[in-house]
Amino acid sequence: LQRPAPRLQPFISHYWMSNDDADTAHTILPDCRIDVVFEIRHGLSGRVYGPATRKSSCAISLGRRYLGICFLPGQFRHFLRHSAADFTDNCAEIGGLAGLGEEPLADAPDHASAFQALDRALSQGLERQAARRDWIDQALDALNRRQGNVRIEQLATDLGICRRHVERRFRDAVGVSPKTYARIQRWMHAERLLRTQPTLPLVSIALDSGYADQSHMNRDFQRLIGASPKAFAKVAFVQAPRLPT
Repeated sequence: LQRPAPRLQPFISHYWMSNDDADTAHTILPDCRIDVVFEIRHGLSGRVYGPATRKSSCAISLGRRYLGICFLPGQFRHFLRHSAADFTDNCAEIGGLAGLGEEPLADAPDHASAFQALDRALSQGLERQAARRDWIDQALDALNRRQGNVRIEQLATDLGICRRHVERRFRDAVGVSPKTYARIQRWMHAERLLRTQPTLPLVSIALDSGYADQSHMNRDFQRLIGASPKAFAKVAFVQAPRLPT
């Protein structure tokens, strides 16, 4: 994993590369992020994996080389003029992302060179059409800051925009409704506590995450990943790789 250049960090979480993969599937957990994944094989083919609202599995080919860009929620809109909602819980072929071409990526001898090529291409895309913050980013900031524990009606009031417009534009930019995004943020906070503080009682994790009680948290875990918090904490895929500081 590698963080992008500083000017790209407000939009992109990280890059990643997988060489000669030995797995046939990759687990996807709900996080409302969009990933663009390139398979490098006699050229370059790219696919967009949209915001996930439930646990799923993505098939991958043995022995292939993959290069990925993980966009922060709502930030894909600055690089491709396409509704994020079209990709929700889905994937699709892509072309023309910020002018990315085959040659600089397919010919990169190692991951560092590939990541530098991504930095250059995506930075050039921002130079051609600058990204501007708007109320979508304010809404995301509010929901992220409070782990999703914000009433959507109050959010719309604070933004000075009618709720229907907030919901429509938010879904277009992020791929899910504000309510779904809030639920996933609350779940992600609980997931982090389960992973980093495994000795905490489940009821404490539920209350700290903003759930009404432990049963409320249990229902969200079942809805989003099909497992209880206790079962989820035991499986290997919660051990997420760390980004370099």
